[in-house]
Amino acid sequence: MKKNKFDMGVPIPYRKGKDKYGLYEFPLNGSKFIPLTEGDTTYLRNNIRVQASKKNPGAKFIVRTVVEGGKKGYRIWRIE
Repeated sequence: MKKNKFDMGVPIPYRKGKDKYGLYEFPLNGSKFIPLTEGDTTYLRNNIRVQASKKNPGAKFIVRTVVEGGKKGYRIWRIE
């Protein structure tokens, strides 16, 4: 009977799927501006934070409403 061979240290790949806001591999102390577009819901702010957390397990984020270059939107920062 053969012994099973197991590979150690192989990273789990990211789930494939939409990354509308480009939040995979968000760097520590990095931030990203996401402009509001017509038709965005009031839940977008929380959705951005939740998606960033799902794509970067263990990381913590803060989202604030900002106006940059005359355009209103949300800026998300990775703080941990």
